[in-house]
Amino acid sequence: MEIYLNGIRLGCLKYDDFIRIPVPYGHYNVMLKFLNYKMSKYKGIGQEFDITPDNRIVYLKAARVIPGYRTNTTILEPAAEEEMPTV
Repeated sequence: MEIYLNGIRLGCLKYDDFIRIPVPYGHYNVMLKFLNYKMSKYKGIGQEFDITPDNRIVYLKAARVIPGYRTNTTILEPAAEEEMPTV
């Protein structure tokens, strides 16, 4: 899956992989995208959040929703610190 931050591609993530992205204070949109079954367009649902002095760390986890063969989608959802792997 490819990871995007405010529309800028940052690279690829494998399954069971994790990444830390240090950013300054501001508003952000993170999205994980993967090619659809026709390998013709990217699909994904993003997560928006603000980094502020009171909210300096945001944890997100990805899940792949597979309701049908042709409708696979990757979603991001908030996570607790305890759900994150140790570094």
